[in-house]
Amino acid sequence: MQTGAAGIVRGVWVQELSRLLPKHEVQDFNLTGAIPLLSIADVVEKARKSKNVDLLSESGLEVSIREAQAKSPPSHVLGFSELSVLPDIRLLPRAVELAPVMGVERFVVSGGGLYSGGHLVPPKEGKRLIILTPVHQRVTLLKLFAKYTREYLIPALRWLDFEVLWVCAGGSEERDIIERLTDFYIELPNNLAAKKNKLFEIAKDLHADFAICIDSDDFVPPSAVKHLIRKAETNTFWSALEAFTFFSAEKKEYHYFGGYPEGHDLHGQGLGSGRVYTRKFLTSLDDNPLGSEGNKGMDIRLRKTLEALCLEPQEYLVSQIRELPVGLKTNQNIWKVGQYATSVIPANDKTVSWLPESLSEAIRTFPHNAD
Repeated sequence: MQTGAAGIVRGVWVQELSRLLPKHEVQDFNLTGAIPLLSIADVVEKARKSKNVDLLSESGLEVSIREAQAKSPPSHVLGFSELSVLPDIRLLPRAVELAPVMGVERFVVSGGGLYSGGHLVPPKEGKRLIILTPVHQRVTLLKLFAKYTREYLIPALRWLDFEVLWVCAGGSEERDIIERLTDFYIELPNNLAAKKNKLFEIAKDLHADFAICIDSDDFVPPSAVKHLIRKAETNTFWSALEAFTFFSAEKKEYHYFGGYPEGHDLHGQGLGSGRVYTRKFLTSLDDNPLGSEGNKGMDIRLRKTLEALCLEPQEYLVSQIRELPVGLKTNQNIWKVGQYATSVIPANDKTVSWLPESLSEAIRTFPHNAD
C-alpha cells in the first residue's frame, strides 16, 4: 500500500482515469510503491482502442482496465514505476514533471543516464564512480557501514575529484534504515544474484566510468579505492584486492588474510568485495551476468567472464598496499574468520591503523551477536 505524496498522486490519477472511462472497470491493485508515469490521455486512448488493458510495473500488474462485454485479450502496457529508477525512457516526460512534486532530486533511466532537475547529467570525463552494495538484514552493522560510507568514504572520494553515487539493493526492512543515505535504493527479494545483476545494470544505466562492489560488512579505505581504480584504468577492464583484513567481533582481534590459496576456485582472482569494473567491462556484460540462482554459481560465472579477458593476475590484482579494508565478522557471517588461514595483527598495524578513531572504537566494541 502507498502512503504520502505517492499515494495521493496515484489515487488522483486512478480516479480521473475512472471518470474518463465510464464504460470500463478500473481496478487498482495498489501493492507496490510504483506511480503512474503515462499521461491520462495516453491511457484513455489505449483503453478505447484495445478495450482491455493491463498497466504494468517491473513488479507486475498494477492497474487493470476492463470494458464490459469486451472479449479481446488485454494489451500489456508498461505504465508504472518507482520514480527513482525508470525501466524505460518512454516514461521520462511524466517523471520529469512529477519529480519536484514528489521531492525526488534525481533519478536514473534504463539505458538513458542520470537526470537531475529534469535534465540529463553527463559524467565528468573518467570520473563517475558508482558504489554498488547488496544488503540483507544485519541491521546494526548496516547502520554502522552506512554511516561510514556516507560520512567518510564518499566525501574522501569526492576530494579525489570523483563524482560518487551510492546504489544499494535490498529488502523493505533495510530500505527503512538506509534509503535516505543512498542515492538510489532498489527493493528486491532476497536473491543475491538478482541484486548484483540489478546493481550492474544500474551502473551501466548511470554511464559509470567505474563501479566498485562493496559488501555491507566491509570498511574500505579511500586510498585502496584509488589504487584499484588506477589498476583498472591501466588494463581497461577491472581490478581486485589480493589481501584483506578482518576483525573478529567474537575474539576482538584483527586478522590479516593474504589471499585465496592455491587450489581454491578464486585463487588469483582476488576478493569479491572491493572489485572495480570499468565502463568498458560493464558495457560488455550480458543481461544477468551472475545468473539467477541466489548464492550459487555466481563466482564461477563471473570468473569465466573475467578469464575471457586474458589478463595476467599482476595486471588486475592490487597487492602490497599500505591500507587494507576491514571486514567486520559477527555470528551472522557466512564467511567465517577461521575458514581460511590468517594471522593475527595488532590494532596499530599499518594495514588497519587508517581507521578513523570513532569507527575503530565502534568496531572494537561491536557485539558478536548483534542483529
